[in-house]
Amino acid sequence: MENQAFNRYFGCMELPGVDGISKDGMYLPVDPNNRSAGFVNISCGTGKLVCKSGAKYDVHSGFFEKGADSSAYPYPPQALGNAPLNGAQGSAVEMFAPEQIPVKAALAKSYGVFNKMYTATPTMSWPNHMFTQSGTSCGLTATGHTYKEGGGPTAAYPQFTIYDSMALDNVSFAIYINTTCGIGGEPPCTDDPPGELIDHGMAGVARHVQNFKSHTSFYEQAASGELPAFSWVSPNIDACDHPCHDIAKGERQLKDIYEALRAGPAWDKTMFLVA
Repeated sequence: MENQAFNRYFGCMELPGVDGISKDGMYLPVDPNNRSAGFVNISCGTGKLVCKSGAKYDVHSGFFEKGADSSAYPYPPQALGNAPLNGAQGSAVEMFAPEQIPVKAALAKSYGVFNKMYTATPTMSWPNHMFTQSGTSCGLTATGHTYKEGGGPTAAYPQFTIYDSMALDNVSFAIYINTTCGIGGEPPCTDDPPGELIDHGMAGVARHVQNFKSHTSFYEQAASGELPAFSWVSPNIDACDHPCHDIAKGERQLKDIYEALRAGPAWDKTMFLVA
């Protein structure tokens, strides 16, 4: 599930042990050096299921002072109060109330959430997709480049993946996606990353195309208790929670997957993680 801040979903649920947001909201100065400029109210229940535009928040500058160099280590000082200067306004500070996202709320309250789980690398989607499945982004620091465009000898990223490891050790696995290879129904995988989905731009994913299955297969195998030891489920592109897709569609798909696992005969030996 794509590109939503922890507090935007879980900050207003009052979960035990979770660093959340007060019912009364959280007020940040528009300019920490000029309190007369007013405040930004980070409030619960203001999130929109379909936003008009994505947040303009500068995720790379975040809590740094305006104009600070956030790319060089040691990093300059950071403070929450600097966030509004870096775009923490509009949809970036509109948080969902639990009743707006009842499926996530039910799962969070019935099971648990990771209160201190951070991205593998503080940057965009592609490098983090790669880290999750291979432990490295192979030098990629932002979304949008093939390995060759970044200076590598091939278009596909060459690193060893979790699927390579499982294949070597004869551990069963499947990658469930609703297109032939990537977003938009691209043809079977080649050396070129198809569409926008970097997962199949890694050679260590694309070479396991025989393990690509449809969502229909996932539901059938869950019902019969025949899912592999490891299942990677990529949601439909319109139900992945990425701004500005309809969050209700993501809720529905999450519920469908959960209910399929819960009703299956292997539920009592299944671990279900939602990223």
